[in-house]
Amino acid sequence: MSGQDALGAVDQALSKKPHADTHDFSAAVRELARFREEVIQSEGTGERLSQLNAVISVVIGGHYPLGPVPWPHLEKARELLAKIVQGSDA
Repeated sequence: MSGQDALGAVDQALSKKPHADTHDFSAAVRELARFREEVIQSEGTGERLSQLNAVISVVIGGHYPLGPVPWPHLEKARELLAKIVQGSDA
């Protein structure tokens, strides 16, 4: 369930393009962290956790960008997150 919540939170942050909303990014990071804990509890370490960590890194980079928000990278991270979530529902 938290995977879908994380995906929804990332979608919400992406919906604010081209102007970032820090509250939406904060919510996305919180939901991703909850989902990460769920993955760790159910699977331990592995490829899904590594991929999820990459998604979290990109979302944090969007939350605190060094320049413009990297929207294309965030969209790719969202696609990867959707695949990770699908894997948890299987």
